[in-house]
Amino acid sequence: MNARICPQCQDNTIMDKVTVKDLIIDICPRCKGVYYDRGEMKKALSGSLDAETILSRLPYDGSNLICPACEINMDKISASKGDLIYEMHFCRSCLATFLSSGELYKIRQKLNGSVFRQPSALRPKTIVETTFMHPPRPSGPAPQPFLRLDLSSNEVYSPARPVKISPAEEKNALMHYKNINYEYASEYEPISASSYLFCLFSNLPLEVYNPRYYFPLVLVFIIAANSLVFVLTYKLIANASAMGELSRAYQVLRGFYDTLGLVPAEFLSVKYFLNLFSYQFVHAGLMHFIGNMYFLWVFGDNVCDIFYDRKDAAEREASFLGFYLFTGIIGGLANTFFFYGADIPLIGASGAVAGVMGAYLRLFPGAKFYQVIFFYPFKIPAVYYIGIWVIGQVLMAFFLGAYSSVSWPAHLGGFIAGYMCIDYFIPYSPEEVTPES
Repeated sequence: MNARICPQCQDNTIMDKVTVKDLIIDICPRCKGVYYDRGEMKKALSGSLDAETILSRLPYDGSNLICPACEINMDKISASKGDLIYEMHFCRSCLATFLSSGELYKIRQKLNGSVFRQPSALRPKTIVETTFMHPPRPSGPAPQPFLRLDLSSNEVYSPARPVKISPAEEKNALMHYKNINYEYASEYEPISASSYLFCLFSNLPLEVYNPRYYFPLVLVFIIAANSLVFVLTYKLIANASAMGELSRAYQVLRGFYDTLGLVPAEFLSVKYFLNLFSYQFVHAGLMHFIGNMYFLWVFGDNVCDIFYDRKDAAEREASFLGFYLFTGIIGGLANTFFFYGADIPLIGASGAVAGVMGAYLRLFPGAKFYQVIFFYPFKIPAVYYIGIWVIGQVLMAFFLGAYSSVSWPAHLGGFIAGYMCIDYFIPYSPEEVTPES
């Protein structure tokens, strides 16, 4: 095995090889610092945690410590978990770790008290928390590396300069999502009582872990526009009902739906093309409105993140709005194709929301959702959760067809459009968003 030089002592102190059980680690005889090659820390923790994966996702600062294996600057990591505060140095090239004396002991003591918790109804078996985002490297002059001795050639040389971040690696949503490990997220976090009760009584899903990077202003605008039209709809009904004319209230409401809704029988008319946009903001009832807006927010905030990596502020808002309206238009056209000649107006944002769901599945297939079934909170992968929804639409088409009060063609059309066409609206390929292994 190659001898390692202590990265902390900076005087070419050679570390000792020490065998602990079946693990050979490097310990500095002077500062008692411990150096772990890739995979050694996981073994030291008895395999209970993939330490390198977690460390690569913690916040970091620049450091003047040089990795003895790669000869590049290591990152200084500072993190806290409850009352545990720890600091270590991590090499992102070879995934090696250096700890000063006593740090590993503190970490292991903390983990021993939190990893092996049994699942329960309010605390399902969950996945490792990686709620950290990479901040940019500190500005200013790079730390000066010290001279090192290459033991294989007995030549003195200067190690490589600190790694520079390319424009493609700047702090943005792409890098944020590439550093999320969905399989490890939230292992230590139980589902809260409020979240459990919400899922139980509403039968709606909650994301297990998929934090957004930007605040989606355009999503707030879309929801506000839907809310405004919804309030207007019920104001018309209330005005007619106040006069005691229920039949008149129905006529007003139907006239409102005919005016703004998408009627297949009006295909190719000017009104039809205008209503390809307007129908997406009209809803038939409170639950119809709340359901669409809830799913739009749950799936839309993360999808919107990728659009927001565009540099121009106006372009980032317009690109997502264009994608949203596009998938809604495809959903409306699909409804017209299957129900051609019908005079029943299509209303609702479901087609566009289905398009956002299709994009979400393409961009974040590893995300999971809480769903309470028989009082137990299950974590369902997005591919299964959305897949079950798609199967439900197909079954609705097969068994109900034209007699369905729900427009399954708009749902399926919008979903397929969102899944297939997201490539043309975002600044990256969907495959680039997939977290790195």
